[in-house]
Amino acid sequence: MTNILIVATLLFPMAAPDEDQRFIKPFISHKSAKSLAIPLAFNEYFPDPLPNTVELLDYYGRSWTIRMKKRGETVFLTVGWENFVKDNELEDGKMMEFIYDCDRTFMLSYLVMAGLASLESFLKP
Repeated sequence: MTNILIVATLLFPMAAPDEDQRFIKPFISHKSAKSLAIPLAFNEYFPDPLPNTVELLDYYGRSWTIRMKKRGETVFLTVGWENFVKDNELEDGKMMEFIYDCDRTFMLSYLVMAGLASLESFLKP
């Protein structure tokens, strides 16, 4: 039997910015429990100088203030990130989509993955 992977996004009830202003990142505890590296290609959306902090907003309206730090060319979410990880009980492999409003706020959604069995039960009358 072949497994099919379906990915759905838990969407915000607000308009999202352009496609280019978002990125998807898996949570990998040994790499991102204390800080999260933002993809290098995303640097063009940050002002110069880099803001000291950004806000992470989830679907429920909860927010976390997270410090940003640049090491070399890479921007990291640092102080406050551990609280976000703990509050959301992030586990390895959880896929997160970050949508940036270009004004110090990231809206966060989780990508939900379902296997073939879930799809089959959904399609049954």
